[in-house]
Amino acid sequence: MRPFQPVLTKPLATSARPVSFVTRLVWLLVVGLLWWLATRGHAVSNLILPSPEEVIEAGHNIGWNLVDHLLATLLRTTVGVVLGGALGMTLGLLVQYSPWAQRVFVPFLDAARPVPVIALLPVFILLFGFSEIGRVLLIVISTAVFVSIATNEAIAKIPEQWVRFARISGASRLFIYRHIILPGCIPFLGGAFRLSLAIAFTLTIAAEFMGAQIGLGYLINTARVNLAIPTVWLAILILGLLCQALDLVLDYVFRDLTSWYRGTEE
Repeated sequence: MRPFQPVLTKPLATSARPVSFVTRLVWLLVVGLLWWLATRGHAVSNLILPSPEEVIEAGHNIGWNLVDHLLATLLRTTVGVVLGGALGMTLGLLVQYSPWAQRVFVPFLDAARPVPVIALLPVFILLFGFSEIGRVLLIVISTAVFVSIATNEAIAKIPEQWVRFARISGASRLFIYRHIILPGCIPFLGGAFRLSLAIAFTLTIAAEFMGAQIGLGYLINTARVNLAIPTVWLAILILGLLCQALDLVLDYVFRDLTSWYRGTEE
């Protein structure tokens, strides 16, 4: 087994301050006000952009079934991102740790990286039909490929002195990976996971267009066929709020996990 030789660059710059919940809420209120003014002034046709009152009425007509659609989309996306993220980090660390794994997995990752994952949706339907396994597996694979590449790049950014001190102290290679490389690459993975979350939502909605019986994507597709435009916008707005909420949660989790790193910067 060859010794660990990371490709190192300068340490991470001070993390930018995240957009606060209040700032996001203000922007949402501003957009809502502009939306209301545009529909009140008839600047846009109601066939394209219905009024907020019509969208609220559409939600009232759907009732509690709207919660079922929301939870179905949330569950598919969350499970796919969690499993795909864990698999991607494992692959990224394994490729850096083992020359054998590097020879086996790197060609696959290089080949899979430029392929639009959404193009594989018909293939997954042929293999798994309209089952939940196919929908979730599509999200898992896309997230794993993205996160594994980001993990490789994150390992390359770990400050050299961290690894050098551990090696001088006589730490084993496995110890270095478990206690230095793994936690040391997490500060560099926040952006990758947030992008993976956005991609996962895109794939979830696309998968729900294809044969799902519940979910926000199914709701949008059904409303589109029936020309229920307020319902389409209702599902889009709920999806946007759901993405914002999960993005805030993900940002909070990564900032909590990397508080020690920001402390070293200060």
